Amino acid sequence: MRRLRIDLSPLRDSRDFRLLFASSLVTMLGSVITMVAVPYQMKQLTGSYVAVGLVSLVEFAPMVVCGLWGGAIADALDRRKIVILSEVGLCLTSALLMLNALVFPPHVQIPVLYIAAGLSAGLASLRGPSEQAIINRVLKLDQMGAAFAIQGLARNAGMIVGPAAGGLIVVTFGPATSYGIDIVTFLLSLLLLVRVSPVSPAGDATPASLRSLVEGVRYAVRRPDLMGTYLVDIAAMVFAFSNALFPFLADDLHAPHALGVLYAAGGIGSVIASATSGWTAHVHRHGRAVIISATLWGAGVTIAPDAEHLAPRPVPRVRRSRRHDQRRLPRHHLEAEYPLMG
Repeated sequence: MRRLRIDLSPLRDSRDFRLLFASSLVTMLGSVITMVAVPYQMKQLTGSYVAVGLVSLVEFAPMVVCGLWGGAIADALDRRKIVILSEVGLCLTSALLMLNALVFPPHVQIPVLYIAAGLSAGLASLRGPSEQAIINRVLKLDQMGAAFAIQGLARNAGMIVGPAAGGLIVVTFGPATSYGIDIVTFLLSLLLLVRVSPVSPAGDATPASLRSLVEGVRYAVRRPDLMGTYLVDIAAMVFAFSNALFPFLADDLHAPHALGVLYAAGGIGSVIASATSGWTAHVHRHGRAVIISATLWGAGVTIAPDAEHLAPRPVPRVRRSRRHDQRRLPRHHLEAEYPLMG
């Protein structure tokens, strides 16, 4: 049984890892609440599948560009400062979203939602590489596997609890409340991040530049395995990302308060997949496995709108009328119950 228990030594041994882990967990919980609120608000404003789907599409370019740039600057600049500044930017973006929901007229709210979604995706992509680079510096090499397991467990749990709570909050109290909670989580995260020790860049680090960014892209292009995975993942995100469906699907199922459960279903699937992933060690055609997984993902999104028709329906009980019962009673029973009967 001891071998099955998760190794918590990274949390015990490293103060900075504890702070980063707690900060990341708090930030994620607030961010997934906003992740549920933005499509919901767009659906309430427009009633359009296309408008809601464009939210995810607007996030795509900043996520890719800032992710590449975030990796470049993480090698050349103070990583702690990058994480803190990104967190401040994310907090201000959530403040813009709350102001937008409370003050701006509907025709202004729509473009602001797109702008804020793009900013959030870009800033989160900038934050990620620097945060992971700090973790790589504050932990021993033999603790990295345990650290990944702890982060994965927390991420999967957060992707279940956060969306479920986010759906309930946005449907009950409205998007502004969701964004306000997100702001609070960012402030708590910043209080933890400022206590992390500064991490200076390596002495032989290459200064961040457009050239280093281009070199990173060229390296990825020269790797067919990387490019194939990226392209399949991009295709799944662009053409089969189900977040745009959930606000409409909850209405179609006449269960608006179940919106968060729909978003949390992905996290539940991740936990199940992780818990039953032992067979993946025997998979040797990884490219084929990625394609099959993406195909199954697309198939699941395709049948999701018909979930109401696929579910078994209860057999209705036939309620017999009083007249029907009277027909089966003997005449003397009827005369006793209805003495005026001819």
